[in-house]
Amino acid sequence: MTIAEILPQIQQLPDAEKRRLVELLTAELQSPSQSDSALPSEPLPIWSPHDSYQAASDLLDFARKNGVG
Repeated sequence: MTIAEILPQIQQLPDAEKRRLVELLTAELQSPSQSDSALPSEPLPIWSPHDSYQAASDLLDFARKNGVG
């Protein structure tokens, strides 16, 4: 079963049930029986808007067109 298959059902749960699901999954992931082999051996890259000049330009254009600022 994949996350894509169960996500629609999860989204229909009441908030209390979603919190309970998060608690159960967190507890399962913290249990000592879980192997760290699923973790990457080296750090994964994380995208940052720092030095993303095109994104800044696009946001500024959007703000100007929509009367913001």
